[in-house]
Amino acid sequence: MLAATLLATGVAAAPSSAAAATATAKSTVIQANECNPDNTFVHYAGSRRGRFKCGTEIYPYRWPIENGGQFPYDGRLEEFGVGGDGIVYHAWQRYPGDEDWEGWWSLGGHDVFWGVQGMLSGETGISVVGSDHLTYCKHWQWWRNDWSYWYQCFG
Repeated sequence: MLAATLLATGVAAAPSSAAAATATAKSTVIQANECNPDNTFVHYAGSRRGRFKCGTEIYPYRWPIENGGQFPYDGRLEEFGVGGDGIVYHAWQRYPGDEDWEGWWSLGGHDVFWGVQGMLSGETGISVVGSDHLTYCKHWQWWRNDWSYWYQCFG
């Protein structure tokens, strides 16, 4: 079950389902056009190459400029996707306009059934649907300067 297996946030090198290479980020939700035989598609965020689960989308988020332009509230772009291994990954611009980016780093999770989307609550965060068909969320905690742990949300 997803709820019992969700992992804490952490910075760890991404497995082969989310690795490194070249292109530019999109500003709209990105759908896979071609699936590989292993049921993944390739997507680039800056120079960072990742392999993501077919049938899911890459969710882009542009951080608002607020809080005096302090990280991460400085207009940078961040993207989220479900790797071929069912784990959520993210990549981000190190500064607004960065063409190289940082990532793809794991945000944890396990057996994500459906892709990443924004939170309906209006919080800065993401939500996913687990294989148990429940919705799980993770939001930015400005006081920790890090992502929250996964938690069940929306029912």
